[in-house]
Parts: sequence; structure tokens; C-alpha cells
Amino acid sequence: MIDKPDAVQTEIRVGQTTVARKDPDYFSVLVSSYILGGSSQGRLNQVLRQERGLTYGAYASIKPRKGPGVFYSVTDTRTDKTGEALQLVIDEIQKLRSQTVPEPEARDAKNFIIGSFPLSIELPGDLATRLTTIFLYELGDTYLETFRDRIAAVSTADIRRVSNDKLTAAGATIVLVGNASGFKSSLEKLGKVEVVSIQDLDLNTPALKR
Repeated sequence: MIDKPDAVQTEIRVGQTTVARKDPDYFSVLVSSYILGGSSQGRLNQVLRQERGLTYGAYASIKPRKGPGVFYSVTDTRTDKTGEALQLVIDEIQKLRSQTVPEPEARDAKNFIIGSFPLSIELPGDLATRLTTIFLYELGDTYLETFRDRIAAVSTADIRRVSNDKLTAAGATIVLVGNASGFKSSLEKLGKVEVVSIQDLDLNTPALKR
């Protein structure tokens, strides 16, 4: 927890390492992250915003790397609702492990990723970025040609498998920025809690503090 006593809401980040960009499971993790929170129709936004009214938005994303990538969820909420919102994020991540995603939901996610792919290479600058990505991550000469087929091939079994292996919330790191006195006691059941004063915050150190 980054304690900022004058904050009226809490910024919530739940993250962990996941597959490298070149890993064959990247496509399954990408679809899983989209289902969880890749759009306003993602599960996080549906539950936290539309059903509970706890936030203006809740999303999930994957940041690829040559080595282990980063998978993380993002939202914010009122100070007194921090514990509730965080628990809902964790619950939705865990549901991907314990429940097979319905086929229509998986199909909609894949169709969106496939449908938006041409737009990502439409302009010369976008295409240059894609080609740089292919070179940087050593993805091979057929990457652009096969991308949509590889997304389409992701099954609901693949989604559940990678969710069990790669997206579990059990080992996630949670960072909260807000008025810690307003929510600290509600989070202690989740595991070890460390509070860092905003005055002691140092983003240039692994421990985040001076």
C-alpha cells in the first residue's frame, strides 16, 4: 500500500509475470486477458462498474516481453470500497481457473481481436511498429499471415489451462495507492501487507521506498 492520506479514492493494480511473447501460449493468454478485461464488455468492467457501481472502469491487459511478460488488472474505487473492489478483481481472475468460459464469450473475444488486427497494420507507422515487434521478439516471417488463425484456434480448454497455469491470482502482487487508514484492516486477510508512506516512495528501487 502506498499511503496517500489526502486521497479520496484508491488506485488498484493486481499484477504478475506470465508467458514470454514468443511462447506458444501467448495467444491463449491474450484471449484470456481480453475476456477478463480487454474492453468495456470484459468481466471486470461488467462486475465492478455495471453490477456494483464501484468504479468508472476496470480492465486487464498483458504486456509482452522477451522474457516473462506482465499480466495486470487496473481499476480504482472509493476509499471505503477498496476491499470489496479488490476482492472482486481477485474473484474474477480465479473464476477463469475454476469455470470453463462459455463458448459464445470466447468466440466474441476472439472475433474482436481478429477483427481489429487489420486496423493495427493499416497505416505505414502501425505496420512499421508491428514489423519491429516481429524482429524484436523473433516471431518469424509468417507471424502476420498466421496471427488470426492462431487466435481462432484458441479453445475454451486452452483458456482454462493457461488461466490455471499462467493467470492465477494466488501469487499476484497487489499495489494500492490511497488513504491506507481507510482500508488497511479489510485487506490483511489477503496476505502480507506493507505500507509505504507517499513521502518515502521511491519508484527507482525494487522495494518502492527509500
